[in-house]
Amino acid sequence: MEQTRRQQVVRSLRAAAGGLGLLLLIAAVVGPHWSRNLAVEPEDRFVAGVLGFLFAAMSVLGPRFRNAYAATAVILLNSLVLLLAVELVVRSADRLREGPPDPAVKNAVLNALPFQQRHNVEFAEVAKLQFEPYGLWRNLPYSGRTIRVAETGLRETPGSRCTPDAYKIFAFGGSAMWGAGAADAETIPAFLQGLLANANRPVCVRNYAQIGYVFGQNIAELVNLLLQGEKPDLVISYDGYNDVYVAYEQGLAHRQFYYADMKRMYQPIEQHWYYNLAIYWRIHPAPPETYQWHDYTTMGKDADALSTEVANHYLNSYAVVDALAARWHFDFVLFVQPTISMGKKRLTKAELPVLADLSEPLKRLTAGIYERLEASAKERRRLFYLADVFDEADGEIWFDPVHVSGNGNKIVAERIASVLALEGIYPVQGRIK
Repeated sequence: MEQTRRQQVVRSLRAAAGGLGLLLLIAAVVGPHWSRNLAVEPEDRFVAGVLGFLFAAMSVLGPRFRNAYAATAVILLNSLVLLLAVELVVRSADRLREGPPDPAVKNAVLNALPFQQRHNVEFAEVAKLQFEPYGLWRNLPYSGRTIRVAETGLRETPGSRCTPDAYKIFAFGGSAMWGAGAADAETIPAFLQGLLANANRPVCVRNYAQIGYVFGQNIAELVNLLLQGEKPDLVISYDGYNDVYVAYEQGLAHRQFYYADMKRMYQPIEQHWYYNLAIYWRIHPAPPETYQWHDYTTMGKDADALSTEVANHYLNSYAVVDALAARWHFDFVLFVQPTISMGKKRLTKAELPVLADLSEPLKRLTAGIYERLEASAKERRRLFYLADVFDEADGEIWFDPVHVSGNGNKIVAERIASVLALEGIYPVQGRIK
């Protein structure tokens, strides 16, 4: 009797398992075609299908399910261990084949200085960014021996006297204005603070430049400040090269760095778990390295047409700043920053490799954009072309294609101060070279 009752229980359990398995399999197959179905998403349908198969197997196999399950589990476990072992071997082999990434060519003489070695370490640390409305990012607070970033995300300008009655100068730009390669006291804003010091009124130079900013982001930052009630007396912008390089990389004028990464927030690229396996890429190899690099030439863009687009975008940005200045009653000066490929400086032995490392498409695009901006500067009262600022300079100036030594920043600041004096924008104390 006991055995008969046990058999009835087993049959009931098998029937229940079969019914549940059938329902789960139907739910997996029907998916979104039935409005009350809970298994709609692909992941849910997959789980329902697996569970339905297991319950159906229990119903069909009965007591034999345990043995079949154990054998299957052993096979799957061994397969997983084998797969992980092969993956580990392939990853290790790939790492041995990979060499270190090719570093960007820098001025070997400047790069060997003890200060620069320390600055390079701190610059790598300070490159961590935080979100900033409209502008997209700012630096995180940082305190080092060569770099100090305040809680606001702005690099500090030694000597700046930001009292309520101060003459406020807002400096905008990318990493060159921010001061990459220089100590806090040797950035362009820091030199300007000293050059524009006035005994009659405190001077407050704020360095709003950010690493990687293009002109459009500088305008966004300016607008954001005005919306917050921060009104400058004078705006100084020193940029241009980042707009060139972004166009070189992406083939369009109206873009910024990290564009593709930020676009994925709203348009994520379909990712599969197996994309993380080295085995997969051995079976489906990525394109050769020569086909992985993209610039405007690989996108079928013409250098002349793209140069016109970028120059027009820059000049439209100038018009926006001009309109803001008229409405908010502040003065402004925009400077097209120098770059190693556009000046006539007699390059040192250490600077020549920096120029040689630039690709011909980049140099061609830079020349096309800068020539257009130089011609346009003659027609605009507050636009100045500084590509020639180092033409008469001697010694080591260029650290890389756009960043310069502290002495280079001093030369730029003196030229900016000279323009301010000659244009009657701000009286400069003392002698300017």
